[in-house]
Amino acid sequence: MDAHDHEPLEQHHHRGQQLRFKLGMKVATGISLSLFLLVAIWYTVPSALSPIGFYPQQLEDLIRNPDILEANEPLSAPPTPSESVAVNFTQQEFGQPDLKGDESTLGSLLSPVPSPASSSNLGDLPLLGPAVQGGVNTSEDRDFEVKGISQGPAQNLVNSSTLSLALSSVPSPSPSKPEESKDERYMFPMLSSFVGTGNQLMEYKSAAVIARILNRTLCLAPFFGGPQRHTGYLGSNHFGMQFEERYDWKELSRFVKVVNIHECTQKCNNGTLDRVWRLRASRSSDWSWWFRSIPWATVDFDRHFKKWSSPDDIRRAFGQLNEDPGAKCVGLGGAFPGLRWRGAMWAAAAYTVHTESIMNASNAFQARVLGTNPYISVHWRFEESFCRGHRLGLCFSRCRDGALVGGGLKSERYVELPLVTDHFTARAGFHGAGLTREDIAAAIFDKAAEERVQSVYLSTDGWLRDDESRATVAWVVEEIRKKGFNVSGLWNIQGLPNFSDGTYVEEKEIWRLFGLSQYRKVSNNMIALVEQEICIRSVVFLGSGQSTWSLSVFDARRSRRRRMEFEASVRSNHTTALGVPFTDREMDDAVIEHLFQDKHSAGPACNGLVGGVPETYDDEAPDGWLDFEACEKRIDLGGKCVRFSGATTR
Repeated sequence: MDAHDHEPLEQHHHRGQQLRFKLGMKVATGISLSLFLLVAIWYTVPSALSPIGFYPQQLEDLIRNPDILEANEPLSAPPTPSESVAVNFTQQEFGQPDLKGDESTLGSLLSPVPSPASSSNLGDLPLLGPAVQGGVNTSEDRDFEVKGISQGPAQNLVNSSTLSLALSSVPSPSPSKPEESKDERYMFPMLSSFVGTGNQLMEYKSAAVIARILNRTLCLAPFFGGPQRHTGYLGSNHFGMQFEERYDWKELSRFVKVVNIHECTQKCNNGTLDRVWRLRASRSSDWSWWFRSIPWATVDFDRHFKKWSSPDDIRRAFGQLNEDPGAKCVGLGGAFPGLRWRGAMWAAAAYTVHTESIMNASNAFQARVLGTNPYISVHWRFEESFCRGHRLGLCFSRCRDGALVGGGLKSERYVELPLVTDHFTARAGFHGAGLTREDIAAAIFDKAAEERVQSVYLSTDGWLRDDESRATVAWVVEEIRKKGFNVSGLWNIQGLPNFSDGTYVEEKEIWRLFGLSQYRKVSNNMIALVEQEICIRSVVFLGSGQSTWSLSVFDARRSRRRRMEFEASVRSNHTTALGVPFTDREMDDAVIEHLFQDKHSAGPACNGLVGGVPETYDDEAPDGWLDFEACEKRIDLGGKCVRFSGATTR
């Protein structure tokens, strides 16, 4: 075969290469355009695509170890319930968890040489699946009914005046997964972005109560970061904004049916709220990321919720609104600062407990800092909103009659205090109590001595304010330490050790105290949750008036203590008509009905529940309010508390 025979074959190969090249270019161009369109849709239509179901730390772990992807894929079903750490309220009443202190000193624990850790105690945070059954028991085959006016053995059970104080452990949550009803209806708590997470929790509890009573499923909306007046240790690494990161959804599902935000938006016509019910006029927050269609408020209750003190009140208030076939998905707005009915807020608080991750971090922190020693805890809030013109941390806002803003506790002796109008304009709306640092130190010392403990845990935001505030915190801590007490806290004040042995905590070392993996970043959200859990476990807690952070701790301690006492009494003294023990569902219904009967006022507001029962000092026992203990309680003990009246001028 000569050269002329080879020429056509070579031309054929050349044309084939050109065709393959053109085809490859078309395929590459098509793929590029498809990716570009997907990205464009992602950013321009946020409600059309649900955000990826991973948290920042999970993504970091995924990059390091792609094999964990399989563990995160089944997002549609709740995880198998695991045994959680029991919440302890006081060591004297309920005993401490099995916390073994480190043999090493805090100094060695916080040394710069780290010990490797294989994994984070925070673990992966699975998302919820379909609605988890909670709320009212619908079983009809047992002689047990608790709705409205109780009948049969439930009435005697709930209204029993002789409660045994014998204790029993709270059952581990065992949520069921019922078949979804075509008539399933949802309530979405439209949290306020302009207030802190403590205030948003009040809104959450209110929504949970209303959803339970109206037989709706509660959508677990994420928290907003709130006003960023101060940031804390390492700022936010986005931990703590999802409900599932902060609180145990399995436990809450025993109070009300719950569903995660992703499932909620899907069931609500792919992101459509049918109605918005507002308890009061309020600024609106932006929920457009989750809901593409949000109507203007269809109903405004004009603060009538201040009169609600029973489930029947709520059912009557919503009436036909709740039965409206077109109201499958409703948003509840204007819920800040929450229902005024303490029984309702306590019932929700009894089933709002921290996650296992927060419990584990709290266990590690308590073991390494406080050991097994009993301790009292103090939350000292430095209020900056209402006390301009006076030293922060020593000025506490009060109601006109001198009552504490949270709960309504007051003393008739408030009017005996010297009246001060310096820096204030007369006949204006501000009322408050002015303390000295000596009063604060004496109140903490007296309470610790009364409880016969040597350890004090102090949670405060004073170190985040100004130099004068930091000096005030340092003086009080050192004064109490001089009297032989061990005072601990996570402040960052130059010259003031965090622990009585002289040890300081560096920001980058906090992961050690929380038992986390090596160099795990700790956000201010996590620190706040751990500190709240530490306060919940203490022998006695002293909170600050007008602080929802303190109020949340109070509600958790007292509601869960009531729950445990009531459960213990029921298990010891009552059975069903058939002579068998109550199921967990029946027990939960009875506990909630029992707590609902409390008619005290609640919430951080002076205009409390209409006709509500006033709070008394004995109602608070053994806990108390720091500003009350340091002011009215020290009138005959040399206290220097004064009464403010007027409005701040600067």
